[in-house]
Amino acid sequence: DYLLISAADTPGWDDTLGTDRQIHDASYLRLKTVTVSYDVPLKKKKLVKKMNVGVSAENLWLISSYNGFDPDVSTSSTVRRLDNGSYPRSRTVTFNIQLNF
Repeated sequence: DYLLISAADTPGWDDTLGTDRQIHDASYLRLKTVTVSYDVPLKKKKLVKKMNVGVSAENLWLISSYNGFDPDVSTSSTVRRLDNGSYPRSRTVTFNIQLNF
């Protein structure tokens, strides 16, 4: 007779089945997208008729007691919500200027 030890019995980096020993609370609160823009008042509208400045930001902050990088990232295409140490979502800030001539 042989004793079969499955990946579920020995958790590790290649464990794709998951067990109850690997379940963690993934509750979180995230500020995902913020956009602010402002129409700049122009006194002399000879060359530039209208000007708008703005900033957009994604993933500004995350509040969670999750012990991984990001509770919203899944690295497996076959098992939903499996986190094998994937990188968190990137924080992005974009500045823009819109000019109308």
